[in-house]
Amino acid sequence: MKFFEQFPTIQYDQMSARNILKKVVINDLVRTEALAFLPYTITEGDTPWQIADMYYGNADRVWLVYMSNDIVDPIYDWHLDTRQFEDFLKKKYGSIATAQSTVLHYKDINNQLRSKDTYTFYSGSQDKTQWTKVYAYDYEDDLNEAKRHIMLLDSRYALQAEKNLKSILKDG
Repeated sequence: MKFFEQFPTIQYDQMSARNILKKVVINDLVRTEALAFLPYTITEGDTPWQIADMYYGNADRVWLVYMSNDIVDPIYDWHLDTRQFEDFLKKKYGSIATAQSTVLHYKDINNQLRSKDTYTFYSGSQDKTQWTKVYAYDYEDDLNEAKRHIMLLDSRYALQAEKNLKSILKDG
């Protein structure tokens, strides 16, 4: 099933268009059922379409991968491979070297993030040796690595999810 083909059509500027603004979410009852989702770790080069094809037997079910993980932006909400991550850093920070040398904030001994302003404010009254610098590269890498671990809706529920999607969009 192709995801956007299920969306209702509307008339827009004398043309027929898909109403992609229709909000669709996986049923909250299914989302809270621990056994309905299985963990998956993205490996270098995995794409959402490959995972959908491998796990659900159909790349068109990529929408299940996205919806199961609340992915809105399939580019930056998805784990970036090494090349994509480096390109992202260059675009955001100008260079990898800049990302590696830019201090974004600090962590205290309890792993609480502290701003550079807070660090400066407390510089005279607390032992700063217990605060560690968090560089942009490391911060962005941690965020990217967290995206490596996703959940997949159990394939036994895929057909039901498709039926639910059709029903939701038909009623809208």
